[in-house]
Amino acid sequence: MNDAPKAARPRRGVVFALIAVASIVAFLAVFAVWAKRQLLESETWTNTSTELLEDEDIQTAVATFTVDTLFTNVPVQEQVQAALPPRAAPAAGPISAAIRQLANTLALRALQSPKVQDLWEEANQRAHSQLLNLVEKGGSEDVTLDLGDIVNQLGEQVGVSDAASKLPPEAAQIEIFSNDDLAAVQDVIDLLETLAWVLTAVALLLFALAVYLAVGWRRVALRDVGWAFIGVGVAVLVVHSLAGSALTNHLADTASV
Repeated sequence: MNDAPKAARPRRGVVFALIAVASIVAFLAVFAVWAKRQLLESETWTNTSTELLEDEDIQTAVATFTVDTLFTNVPVQEQVQAALPPRAAPAAGPISAAIRQLANTLALRALQSPKVQDLWEEANQRAHSQLLNLVEKGGSEDVTLDLGDIVNQLGEQVGVSDAASKLPPEAAQIEIFSNDDLAAVQDVIDLLETLAWVLTAVALLLFALAVYLAVGWRRVALRDVGWAFIGVGVAVLVVHSLAGSALTNHLADTASV
């Protein structure tokens, strides 16, 4: 009668070990699936980017970028001076400075409007399509986020006529990936595509094997698997929250980026 409990103890240890390993694999699988969705699904990429624009810090950074782009490439002061009578020409500098301050306020307000947010969404869709096209077919260009339409929209609000024609082709573009980085990006995407389904399959098989080996106490083992799923979910939320800022700071060397 003592043989059964003695035989069950090693198997119980194996079951717990399998559940622990499966939990770790499941944790990694969740991140692989999440990263794959972020990189490869245009809708997810665009939705995430649109949600990011709701962040106040990001709105400020994008507004500053658009205003700097506009005033760097469009001779605002010259246009103001041309519109003034000769005697008032010296006031062109202060007036253009005041217009720039106004532009910063208008840019922040514009980024909260549905029209500009739609332009942001369209720009991200184009950037993601460019990324997928380069990864799949190759090419020599960089992956950029083109904010030209948003800059032009801002120009209309501050009275800069026909700003689009005055912007150089690449003036309002933010580089997301350089072409030199695309080979590494392609390797990462290939790895994520493999890990997304391999790790998920391995985790589920290990959980199933653990329940199968728990002869005589499978209900308890199944309950432990359920707790493992909950633990994985909580761990993912915690690590995702902590890693988000660290990853952003790693990718962006300066606040303006």
